[in-house]
Amino acid sequence: MKRFIVSILLIGIIAMVHAKPSMEKLDQYREACAQEVGISLESVTHPPLSSGPPPEPSKDMKCFMRCVLTKAGIFDSNGALQTSKLHLPEDATNVDLSKCTSITDSDPCQQTYLIEVCIRQQLPKPPSK
Repeated sequence: MKRFIVSILLIGIIAMVHAKPSMEKLDQYREACAQEVGISLESVTHPPLSSGPPPEPSKDMKCFMRCVLTKAGIFDSNGALQTSKLHLPEDATNVDLSKCTSITDSDPCQQTYLIEVCIRQQLPKPPSK
């Protein structure tokens, strides 16, 4: 779960750097979205630790992610990924965002999560220590 939240925030922050809103704006989005979704900001900031791959997040966490990324302009109000607003790391040369933009789901929060997973799976893995 911790890796999931970190990757959500990482993608959001990477995209935010491209759009240049401040960290203050990101904090505002997070606070507003936590309130809109009805979850505590503490649960987002400090998810439970677990070993192994992160479990699939709750619906509320997926909706929180959708809310933050929509407010940041990474997704439009219809849930479409705005690839022009997403600034990936320089070493992410093999990322094919078209694979991710075609993902649909009847649940908008699930769709956002699936798109985020698609992007994350294509990002270069950090070197192991």
